[in-house]
Amino acid sequence: MKSILLVEDEPDVRATIQELLEAENYRVFSAKDGKEGYDLALREIPDMILSDIKMPIINGIQMYEMLQKHDSFKHTPFIFLSAKVDLADIRQGMAVGADDYITKPFTIEDLLDAVKLRFKKKENIIKDFEELRESLVKRIPHELRTPLISILGFSEILSENIDSFSKDDIIKMVEQINKTGKQLHTIIEKYIFFAKLLSLENEKHLGKISQYSFLVEQFNLKYDLASILGKSDRIDSIQVEMETCTIAMDEANFNAIIRELLENAVKFSEAGTPIRIGGLISEGKYEVTVEDRGTGMAPESVEQIKSFCQFEPDRYLYSGVGLGLAIVKKIMELSNSTMEIKSKKGEGTIVKIIIPLA
Repeated sequence: MKSILLVEDEPDVRATIQELLEAENYRVFSAKDGKEGYDLALREIPDMILSDIKMPIINGIQMYEMLQKHDSFKHTPFIFLSAKVDLADIRQGMAVGADDYITKPFTIEDLLDAVKLRFKKKENIIKDFEELRESLVKRIPHELRTPLISILGFSEILSENIDSFSKDDIIKMVEQINKTGKQLHTIIEKYIFFAKLLSLENEKHLGKISQYSFLVEQFNLKYDLASILGKSDRIDSIQVEMETCTIAMDEANFNAIIRELLENAVKFSEAGTPIRIGGLISEGKYEVTVEDRGTGMAPESVEQIKSFCQFEPDRYLYSGVGLGLAIVKKIMELSNSTMEIKSKKGEGTIVKIIIPLA
């Protein structure tokens, strides 16, 4: 028997929905607010969650985000219940990655169809996963799911209810589709790049990679930063001091290292704080540093990254260590380079990549 957690603050509505679902042979747990729902979810691990958005103490979106921090709920179908007039709430719910939404008032058929559809989709996903587990699925990063759900959710809202939205609402949703589409494109491009690196390794092209060379110049790097950051307001806070040098690495791999380290520095530091990119020749090597004044890392986090860099990325990539770090690590292997990290919580991080000269 499949189980459903129902979180709804209106007692009459909660009782009615529970009765309908139980009549369809679902096991139903109910909660009156997000806090109670969160605690109940952790205790019962339901197969699906139906939740109102506007609730006291903890609202539905906050509860969803809290549950997503637990691996047990990464693939649990989550459906939001919301009044059609609360368009902003619906947009926010789909943006964070919810699977579906039902607008109040709804019919019995609407509710049951949505529940059955989401269970069916989950069953199909599980089936596909089992068939492809040993080949493709283990190579698909979890990051693809959230932007894809957002794109599908907003486009579905527009196609079914466009006449009920104002022009401003439509523009906001289209902008969100565009933004998440770009995020998805970036993730896919990174994944393709990582697959190419694995292919080079598997074909034993290490000798060919080590013969590549690239002339690092400060002017060219400054020019490339605009393409890395796009319209980001962080460009003016980035300081570049690169000694001109020819390194034993190709241009695409060098730019990938800078991109990944720079994106992390931007992500974990406040707007307006400086980010320094440096490069100098030292003891027959070229040392590239990316330094920020951001949140920094605890010692155990630094040790986790160091451990990651000593083993195969496949072992850690899909458990949250990150695709960007896997790319950097693989490039270092192919170019006989090394990485050093210094970080202090609340003060910032310095990452140094040591690359052989050409």
